[in-house]
Formats: sequence, structure tokens, C-alpha cells
Amino acid sequence: MSGDPLPAAKPTAVVVDRDKETLTRLTEKTKSRSEQFKLLMAYFNPDDPFPPTVFLTGPPSSGKTHVITHLLRRCRIKHCYLNCSSLNIKKGGPLEPVFDSLLATVKAVLPASRKREVDFKMDSPGEFVRALKILLREHDMESEGFIIVLDALDVLRPLADSDILFPVLFRLQELLGLNVSMVGISHLPVDRLIGSRSFPLPLCVTFPQYKNEELISILSSFHPPTEDEFYSEQFYSTYIRLVLSVFYNATRDIQELYFMVQKHYRQFCEPIRAGEAKSSDLGKLWKHIEPRLKDSLKSIYLRIRAPPEERTEGSLPQSTFDVSKDILSQCLSREAKFLLVSAYLASYNPSSTDSKFFVKLSSKRKKSLASTRKDKKLQILSGPRSFPLNRLLAIYRVLSETKEGENWDGLLQIQVASLCDLGLLQPDNDNDLLTKPQYTCLANYHTAHVLSMSVGIQLENYLADLSG
Repeated sequence: MSGDPLPAAKPTAVVVDRDKETLTRLTEKTKSRSEQFKLLMAYFNPDDPFPPTVFLTGPPSSGKTHVITHLLRRCRIKHCYLNCSSLNIKKGGPLEPVFDSLLATVKAVLPASRKREVDFKMDSPGEFVRALKILLREHDMESEGFIIVLDALDVLRPLADSDILFPVLFRLQELLGLNVSMVGISHLPVDRLIGSRSFPLPLCVTFPQYKNEELISILSSFHPPTEDEFYSEQFYSTYIRLVLSVFYNATRDIQELYFMVQKHYRQFCEPIRAGEAKSSDLGKLWKHIEPRLKDSLKSIYLRIRAPPEERTEGSLPQSTFDVSKDILSQCLSREAKFLLVSAYLASYNPSSTDSKFFVKLSSKRKKSLASTRKDKKLQILSGPRSFPLNRLLAIYRVLSETKEGENWDGLLQIQVASLCDLGLLQPDNDNDLLTKPQYTCLANYHTAHVLSMSVGIQLENYLADLSG
């Protein structure tokens, strides 16, 4: 089956005629994603061959994972799910761990009576395809369809042979000769993820950012079940509108907003419980909660998350941990990790080495001179030094491969303030924090090393003292 996009009109017609009841059940709590459900139901119609590849793209926490996994479970389509963030991906690392994990994920969903140990060494794409084909044929995939869902696909980009890996994943149906489809999920658009490749582009389903009313509808559906008047749907919905009036411009991440809603609701009800206000006295309640909400705005995106393998994009956090615990036991957002690693490099590397480490087309002669220079004192012994905010953001963009002008700088500056609140960064009071903000990284080498490994960066390759 070719990778050419299906006609836009056909999927909607097929879904509406085929199973309105299923669509209604699927969109019961996510009406804002009905169009995405319709397209995916048409693409994965059990009566038709599956498309080779479907790519779901959109901002973080916009419902991509929830929609596809909910649909596959509800329609009882055989599938497996692997979050690439749970893999120990290192920059320039081999493909073997990816193939091993993917094969193990497929084997885990097969009936126990039909499992078979495939004695192949996953050291090449050919061996992986061969082993996967044997497993799926034993599971009667020649007559049934099977879908492989790979979440956070962009995490695989730093691998040394990603230019080989992505063509294999995007052409699995062709290589296997079976009705197998690969669903990729990423916040990056497909052209940014795979570049200019010699294989057909996948069918793309875009998930736009949630609008204000959509967020209110989703968050309101999680109101606590109780007879208490404080928890009535109308009162709870009004409370959510107040929360969004503070956080909407800073984030539309449904998990972050859910966390903030849960965190402050009891505080919002305190004046009512104390007999100082009624549930209809919104002015008093707002005056009571407003400073607390604005204070929490400083630490948005830096709350403690569950590990990636324990949660999916559509699920909401079950618990959080005390942010005062050791940083090594915390699980910062991916952006915050990149930001803290960037801050460490900016503090312990002289600015003169930035062109060596962060400019891709640096000449070999410059690198040679830089590597043979012998400083009298190690840079790590003379640090940490303060650095300007624009240098921090420039290093962040290189490490995270984020293009300038992607509307991230505002959110990153909020995270910088949050890192300061946690004692991981320190603002330089000798400089004007409005016109010339400067900071110093207070994290030690071990902390920076652990965080860099978690995002696939070899810290030693970017430190002037250790890179050679």
C-alpha cells in the first residue's frame, strides 16, 4: 500500500456511516478531538488494509496519545505501545536497544500460548525485520491487522544511525509484507523529524492547541464526586475559569493545568469552610486565591512528574512529590532538564569555547588549536561563572535542537525563574535583571551529568576540561 494521503472527504463519510455510536463513546469527554477520532477511525477500519504509517503531531499534552490508545482499545484493534522516552537513548548510540525494546513490546501483547523465543541478535535492521516477521506471522497477522504505536518519536533523533532507523520504521509494512501499521507520535512536524528522506511521507493527523473553552470542558469533567456544594459542577467550572484566567497565557498543557487545579482547590474553598464567605461570593474567593495562583505561576512546568513509562499523554497524574527532595529523585520536564544542563555548561565553559561546541560548521583547524591549548587551571575549578540569559537560551536551542523564533523564549524564561526558586540557578544581583539578566548555575557536576544522560546528551563532550 502506498504512503499517499487518503482523500480528505472519504474518511469522514466512512466513519459517520459506519459507527456513530462508537464515535460518540470515544468523544464523550474529548469532544474537541472528534475530527481526529474520525480520521483515525477511517484509517484503521478493520475491513480495509491499514495505511503503512500514520503520524500524530501537535503541542505536548494536546491529546495525541490519549486519542490513539483510547481508539485502539475501544475498537479492539490489536496493537502495542512503546514510549521512546522510557528508553536509555544516548547521543550517537546504537540502534540495538531500540530494536530489542520494540520486539519485546510486541512479544508482550501476544497470547502466551503462541509466544516463541526468537533467537536473533538485534544488531541490524535486517535481523529486526526478520524476527518481527516471524512473531507476527505466528500471531496470524497475515489475515489480521496490527498497529505499533511509538510515542515521543523525536527522542530517537540523536541516535547515530537515525537516518537508517526512521526509513525502517516508516516502511515496516512494505518490509514485512503484512498488514502492519506504524503510528508515530511527536510534538515535532514530520518534516522536522525525518528531514528529506527517500520514502513516502506518512498520513498526518494534526492536534491543535486546546482553546480556553475546550480546556474548561476537559478539566470540569474531573470534578470530585461528592454531595458537598463546594464540588457542584457549576461551582467547580467557575473555579476552573478563574484558574485559567491566570495560567492560560503561560501554558495550555492539560497535565500542568490539572495539577494546578487540584493543588489550589482546597485553598479556594477555605473561606467557605471557615464561614467567612458563601459559594456565591466569587469576589472574596478570588481575592483569597489570586496571590497563591500567581505565586504558583513562577514554578509552572517544574512540578514533579511521574516517570515517562508510568504515564501517557492522555492520562492525568495520580500523585506528585515534594519539590524539596534531592534533585536526583526528581523528574523535571524535558525542557527544564535541557535548560539546567545548558546553564551548567554556560557556568563552567568560557564563552570563547561556544563556537567549538555549539557551532556545527566550526573548522577543524580551530578545533585542533582549542584541543591543544593547555590552560594553567581547570575551568571547573574557576567556576561557576555567571552568564547572560541570551547565551543560556542559545546553548539550549542547540542542545534541544529547537529553532529560534518558535515562541519558546517566554516559557523558557518562566522556567528560569522557577529554577531560581528551587535554588538551582542564582540571579546576579549586580546586573539589571530586566535589561541584562545574568545567572549562575548552582547544580553540581553529578546532577548535571544525570540530567544530561536522561535527555540523551554526553555532558563530557561539551565540557572544555573533558572534551580533549
